[in-house]
Amino acid sequence: MVGTRGHPPQPPRPLAEPVQLTTTLGDLAAYSMITLDASAVTVHRLVQAVARTPDSRTVAEDGDPHRQPADVHAARDEATDLLNEARPATTDDPAEWAHMAPPAATHRRPRRTH
Repeated sequence: MVGTRGHPPQPPRPLAEPVQLTTTLGDLAAYSMITLDASAVTVHRLVQAVARTPDSRTVAEDGDPHRQPADVHAARDEATDLLNEARPATTDDPAEWAHMAPPAATHRRPRRTH
């Protein structure tokens, strides 16, 4: 998550054990799949596109076992739940929810171009 306007990034619940998370993020950064800085983790656009696109082939048809339609939909639901948990209780003051704009903006369905 991205922190802005003085709001540090705070995952709503632990994503993994700290050592495992650090190792995993380091490995992904080493392969340029993500970019890390002091306040954000940015996922490469191609990685985002692949992760959001279900593989229409079944595993038996040599489809990607990690991109089956049910798994992609479950991951989208989990991302939605994480964003909802991080959402401020009220939206009366935009300063309270402005820090959610970057992750919320990236959590949208890609537009069809054909």
